[in-house]
Amino acid sequence: MLTLKQFLHREVKPALGCTEPASVALAVARARQELEPKDEVVWVQVKVSESIFKNGMAVGVPGVGLPDAPRVGLPKDPLGPKPRGNVMAAALAAVCGRAEYGLEALRDCQPADVRQAEEWVSGGRVQVECLPGTHGVYVEAVVASAQHTAACTIAGDHTGIVRVTLDGRTVSEGLPRNTQGGTQAPSHTQAPRDTQDNQDMLEAIGALPFQELLQLAGQMDDDDVDYIWQGVDMNLAIAKRGLSGDAHYGLGLGLAIRRFLERGVLRDDPVHKVRMICCAATDARMSGVQMPVMSSAGSGNHGIVAILPIAVLGAELGKPRQDIARAIVLSHLVTSWVKSRIGRLSPICGCTAAAGAGAAAGLVHLQGGSLEQMAAAAQTVMASTAGLICDGAKESCSLRVGTAAADAYLAAVFSLNGIGIRAPQGVAGGPIERTVENIGRLNREGMAGVDPVILGIMGEEQAKHRSSPPLG
Repeated sequence: MLTLKQFLHREVKPALGCTEPASVALAVARARQELEPKDEVVWVQVKVSESIFKNGMAVGVPGVGLPDAPRVGLPKDPLGPKPRGNVMAAALAAVCGRAEYGLEALRDCQPADVRQAEEWVSGGRVQVECLPGTHGVYVEAVVASAQHTAACTIAGDHTGIVRVTLDGRTVSEGLPRNTQGGTQAPSHTQAPRDTQDNQDMLEAIGALPFQELLQLAGQMDDDDVDYIWQGVDMNLAIAKRGLSGDAHYGLGLGLAIRRFLERGVLRDDPVHKVRMICCAATDARMSGVQMPVMSSAGSGNHGIVAILPIAVLGAELGKPRQDIARAIVLSHLVTSWVKSRIGRLSPICGCTAAAGAGAAAGLVHLQGGSLEQMAAAAQTVMASTAGLICDGAKESCSLRVGTAAADAYLAAVFSLNGIGIRAPQGVAGGPIERTVENIGRLNREGMAGVDPVILGIMGEEQAKHRSSPPLG
């Protein structure tokens, strides 16, 4: 029988930087751990699924460039002069990664580590290869010294370590539970049994009817409330960073909205406020700010959407701490429920279709809405955003996150006023379960060839960018 604590233990975790490079970093750090500390790493090779390759190609890595001096205006080089994404995450993990930190494996990264990792990347000592036809979460990292070769494979879940080897021999023991300082998060690194348990849990979530899913929130206790609020504080902190200073992180969308509000260009209302906060958090996260976020369903950006709109509106309405926490728990549950049915990593943008639906349901509950109204709000978001593609993790993800946050708020307002999907239309079915099934089918069957096309376009555009003279 699935419990709320089991769910939070596996689905709501701190993550440093984009989750896909973070998973790559975890795999490399875990493989490096098997070598002797004195062994010098000779080369690192990482093979990843199309999904991991796409999401980790162009995103900023925490600590690289250390954006304490954020951008002023349009930069000459939008991708920055430093290596990015999976390859830089792999190099840094081999230099300074700590597997016991899980998805925060690069937490201890220092400028000297960045310089060494850059040298390794430019010298060809670190390679990342895409495995065509492999989808979802899959990372296979090999780290070699002159004496030994170690490998770590992650599959099914971003922290799902299914195999660790040293010189071809399987290492049977898993990692000890993380008891180090920082947030009181559950263990981030998982032995094979834990990984199977995680997959079983996701299947159990996906099999639940919507009503039974939401009943899990009734198990929330004071410890759960405290843990949920750690996530609120964490995600608000990175949003505050995204709004700080006169210059901007990433695309600077959150800061731009704040300025528009101050100048009266936009009306100061909840929909713009939740968009501003969520965009600011994503601006900072996608540019590589070295601050964690609380993730949801394996994604930090999902966590931003699932948590912050509810936290912002809850504060606006003066709601009690426990009420806000319960609404966020419901948001996390719905986010994972949708993701379990459409796929962990998919051609469809999960921030909008899954986390947006979760936030909408949570916002309805926060304002006293019924189960039927929660379902209607979630369904409205999915009907609105089902066709949005995921074209990898990068700074423009702030656009999608802002869309998800604003749509979630408006869907909740619509639902509370009796407006929503009332009959099958398009991919939106009758009950919400059928809508999610239809979107899952669209993802699996209709969009099966989308990722290779996106990868081709991304590769071509990056090649053109690097061969073009800088602007200005």
